[in-house]
Amino acid sequence: MDTFLGLVAVFFVFLLLALPSLVGHAHDRRITRQLRAAERAPLEPRAPRTESADTPARNSRRTSSGPVPQTPRKGRAQWPSAA
Repeated sequence: MDTFLGLVAVFFVFLLLALPSLVGHAHDRRITRQLRAAERAPLEPRAPRTESADTPARNSRRTSSGPVPQTPRKGRAQWPSAA
């Protein structure tokens, strides 16, 4: 019985040491499958997203020319003017 418990203990320690590696290997295989599927998928041109059908898409690109000017929204109190 001591031999069997020793064998089970060694197997359990081996499993604890090997488990992170096996999980990582399974994760890598899943990512590889996703990349291969993406390479095989046909490329379809996408239309720019709009908020509604009659509102054109906005250019959301930020530049390094400084902070984006902020304007008050409609229906809210106006900001004091900087004089």
